[in-house]
Amino acid sequence: TAYPCTLHGYAVDILHYMHENCSEDRLGTRPWNSSCCSYNKTVESFDEAVYATCLPEFTRVMHESGWGWEWPFPGSGVFFSTTGNHEPKVAMLFFRTPEEYTDSFDVAKTWYNSVQDFVDPLIAAAPSTALRQGFATSELNFFNLQAEIAKSAYTSALLSFAVATGVLLVTTVDPFLTILASVSIAATTCTVVGILVLNGWVLNVCESIIFSVAVGMSVDFVAHLAHAYRQAGRHGPGQRQDGQQSRVERTVHAVAAMGVSISTATVSTFAAGACMLGGSTLFIQQFGTFMILLICFSWLYGLCFFPALLSAIGPERFILAELYKRAPIARH
Repeated sequence: TAYPCTLHGYAVDILHYMHENCSEDRLGTRPWNSSCCSYNKTVESFDEAVYATCLPEFTRVMHESGWGWEWPFPGSGVFFSTTGNHEPKVAMLFFRTPEEYTDSFDVAKTWYNSVQDFVDPLIAAAPSTALRQGFATSELNFFNLQAEIAKSAYTSALLSFAVATGVLLVTTVDPFLTILASVSIAATTCTVVGILVLNGWVLNVCESIIFSVAVGMSVDFVAHLAHAYRQAGRHGPGQRQDGQQSRVERTVHAVAAMGVSISTATVSTFAAGACMLGGSTLFIQQFGTFMILLICFSWLYGLCFFPALLSAIGPERFILAELYKRAPIARH
């Protein structure tokens, strides 16, 4: 348990307290046997024994009388133990900075880092172990939440991207085709996130959830096209056998097989997102905006960018599949 003493002007206050005549008790709470009175020295000349005796007494008198607590920064000060010899336990100092409060994470992070860069060397150079346990903080209501959200959003996006890449590798059984599909997914996700940021979105709980599912929702069209590209030539009596088609022929087959289905899914998802724009909650409106942007750019990158990559540098031979066919287990 501790009781406080304000740091704001406390040197002047304790000086007045100790200069007061012992026969006077302006606050009405001075101990009858107090030795902290009728003192004619300045604060700078106080020795350690005076501080050890009179500072706790002065603090108790202030606390019990209720005097001196209308400071600009309530709660700041020195906190003493209420038992034993009333040793000082904690010192808190509040002060204002010229930086205006904002919920913007980037601005708050820059300010917070500048404060830490200023305070940390001072704390590290403190003369005692107790002082080296100090720290600086502020009333940044959402800063820690936003920092954890930002960290988890990046982690979720990377994890989703890793899972999507694994699914594509299992589906296509070809590392290079998986890389091309992953490039298209990354382009879709980055484009949508960039547009939302330019539109004024800031990272919060709703935005973090939306960004986390961006990768998972953008993988759908590309996965279907990549699988159709891989399966070209395996169906239909008039088509050549696997391994003999050019990359252009495979791309044409993939777009012809999946283009209509992808376009239909785009229209239906776009309509669902448009309906969500009329929702009464912010999250529903934001998710509707996200769905519309994501489905449009997924369709654009899926049917324009990804086929262009496939027709230009798409694989014509699938090495893993060929190695599997040549393995002894495949012949038995």
